[in-house]
Amino acid sequence: MKKYSVLIPVYLFIISLLTLFYSCENEIENIKPTCFIVSPVTGEEIIKGEVLTITINANDEDGIIKEVHLYIDDVEFFVSNTSSPYTFEWYTCDISIGEHKIEVEVIDDKDYMTDENVIVTVIDSVVTDFDGNEYTIVKIGEQIWLAENLKTTHYANGIAISLVESTEMWDNVSNADKAYCYYNNSSANGNTYGGLYTWAAVMNNDANSNVNLGDVQGICPDGWHVPSETEWNELIDYLSANGFFGVEGKALKSLSGWYSEENNGNGTDNYGFKALPAAWRNGFGTFGDLGYKTQFWTASEFDNSQAWYRMIAYYNSYVYSYYRTKDCGMSIRCLKD
Repeated sequence: MKKYSVLIPVYLFIISLLTLFYSCENEIENIKPTCFIVSPVTGEEIIKGEVLTITINANDEDGIIKEVHLYIDDVEFFVSNTSSPYTFEWYTCDISIGEHKIEVEVIDDKDYMTDENVIVTVIDSVVTDFDGNEYTIVKIGEQIWLAENLKTTHYANGIAISLVESTEMWDNVSNADKAYCYYNNSSANGNTYGGLYTWAAVMNNDANSNVNLGDVQGICPDGWHVPSETEWNELIDYLSANGFFGVEGKALKSLSGWYSEENNGNGTDNYGFKALPAAWRNGFGTFGDLGYKTQFWTASEFDNSQAWYRMIAYYNSYVYSYYRTKDCGMSIRCLKD
């Protein structure tokens, strides 16, 4: 009897070890599900009013995904997809400006859970300059652009830009002079097409930039800057890689307003950039090409007397890169910092 009483604790100990072993083995064998928010990414800016597609990849290596829970600012939203990738369209019309947390929880058939979150920022869909002019904005790839040409008569700090109207006076404008006008000195044209500015007016004494540092505020509102050649290249590269190779200009041109031969002058305006044929003013004070061309200054200098600009014309679908003397009057599109 004593022999059995000694063995009972041993048997109990062995059973405990076996239970612990199989429990640990089962834990080791089960692999937690994985999940990844493909889009948006942390730090991404969302224009208020935009319909944002949230895309989630989820996988369970040793089982199946049982549940997917999506939370925006801790409020749960229904995800209808039954398999990865899971998607949800977030309508941001009534969403407040500022940061928002998007979180996903994935649960597998063994009730193991994995979560992931990103922080995005909803920004206002309208930008206002010092004069009170309001501009809509548009997101193309990772960049956010003004969807209209600038028409301000002041810098962001309130300092006025010189209005130069007469041909003789514009002819005397130097490469260092800050000046602007409207096409044919018409305020109606200014309302439609924006202002025509010398390069010095656009830069406002900032150093030229050939990279995408966003460090040239120049004439732009606070939080915005004059795009460099590099940043224009980024825009063109994005368009080229997303179905518009060789027709980048057409994708940016407005649907109407361009001179047309066999109705081929207007654009398709695929992203809402709405490039209008705003024309330009040369260094002698002569206006030209309204309805035929638009030309945008960049923040990149070619040499002491010339700077780079981008041109879109009615007669083809490209975006050209040229340089021209800084005393010419051309349009400007600002890019968000």
